Formats: sequence, C-alpha cells, structure tokens
Amino acid sequence: MGIIAVWCITRHCARGESSLSPNSAKPGSAGDWLARAQSNLIRARNLPPEPGFFLHDACFDAQQAAEKAIKAVLTHLEIRFAYTHNLTELLSRVLPTGVLDFSSWFR
Repeated sequence: MGIIAVWCITRHCARGESSLSPNSAKPGSAGDWLARAQSNLIRARNLPPEPGFFLHDACFDAQQAAEKAIKAVLTHLEIRFAYTHNLTELLSRVLPTGVLDFSSWFR
C-alpha cells in the first residue's frame, strides 16, 4: 500500500468517516449497514487471481456481508440486537417479524 493510500485512510478514519467512498447514510443507520454489506459482497465476489490470496478471506467477506445485511434489516425495523457476529442469533431476531419469507426456499 502506498504512502498516499495510508494517508487517505488515516485522514478519513481520524475524521470518523466510514469509508474512502462517499456514503450519505448516517453511520449506524440501516443505509450505512446495507452499504457496508454491499462493499463486503463486492470483495467476496471479486476473487483476485494473484498467488497468496486466501479463499478464507473471501469467505470472511461473504459472512460479513450477510451479517451486515441482517443488521440493516434489524436497524430498519428498530429491533435492538446484541454485539455479535452470530448469524443464527441475528436471524432469530428478524424471523418472528415475518419480514423474511423463506417458505418458498424449502419446496
């Protein structure tokens, strides 16, 4: 990573900005969670062909995308959730609302 990239990241993080790309969503809002989920999904889908890339890193980004998307739904529905990375726990908070319908998935 070049010195300019490090400077940009440091400068943006020091100001409390969520990313290098502009995001008009308020930090912690449903829109912010969804934008972050989309960013992780983009990274998970774009596997670099270079040697030294670990597939585990793409799997991590895929899990993060799912987690942040669920947190976006919970935030939108104004449902509080614990600080966790457990997808089962997060989904257990969403499913009783009926917002997500998985019935067609299991036919």
